[in-house]
Amino acid sequence: MQFGKSWLAAGGLAALMALAACGKKEVPPASPAPGAAPAAGPAAAEKPVEIAAPTTSTVCPGTANALGVGKPCDKQENCKGQLAIDCPRSRDPKGFDFCTRACSGADPAECGDGATCVPRGTGGSLCVPNACATTLAQPLATDVQVNTDCTAGATELGVGKVCAKHEDCRDTKAAHFCPRAVDPKKPGYCSMLCKEDGDCGGGAFCWRRKTEERGQEIVVASCAPLACRIAAAAAPTPTTAP
Repeated sequence: MQFGKSWLAAGGLAALMALAACGKKEVPPASPAPGAAPAAGPAAAEKPVEIAAPTTSTVCPGTANALGVGKPCDKQENCKGQLAIDCPRSRDPKGFDFCTRACSGADPAECGDGATCVPRGTGGSLCVPNACATTLAQPLATDVQVNTDCTAGATELGVGKVCAKHEDCRDTKAAHFCPRAVDPKKPGYCSMLCKEDGDCGGGAFCWRRKTEERGQEIVVASCAPLACRIAAAAAPTPTTAP
């Protein structure tokens, strides 16, 4: 009995425990059942969804030329790498949905083969495919004449107030610009930029006239009093021989 105690004290108990451990079998971790969802792990990095560029233009279907004129687009990035880098649809939902570029019409090659430069009203001129040139052209506005020395009086917005410098127009409601301060041949009354007659308020209209800027014909529009507009001369009435 004394021997048994000595043996246990000498480490016999540890040996017995080691033998018991060797008799146990390791159980591998359970595999997920077929069809079961995998265990949750780190969230996968989300990739941005790329929106494909339009394949056709609804305004002018056709094949783009070497400069990119006519290439379908809905944002500026669709025209990247082209000489025709502008996509009007990116700014205006009613604008051209194909790549284009500003042009002057002076050089037949500026729009490339298969395209031409057409006027776009007050928006200058743009390159468009030949097939759509007739339908997309908007002639520049016809000039009207005004009396540049007219003293019709100021409207509620200040259009028509006599001026010689911009400071003379500072106290008006909206017409803070004096054309004569820039050019002595221009109107000597306060004015303001406009897109249509309604921008000028009552008693005034949106006066459009042609000018040239950097070799391109454009239309400049500013407000002028209705009373200062010069009526077109009436055509002579033909006489009938007796």
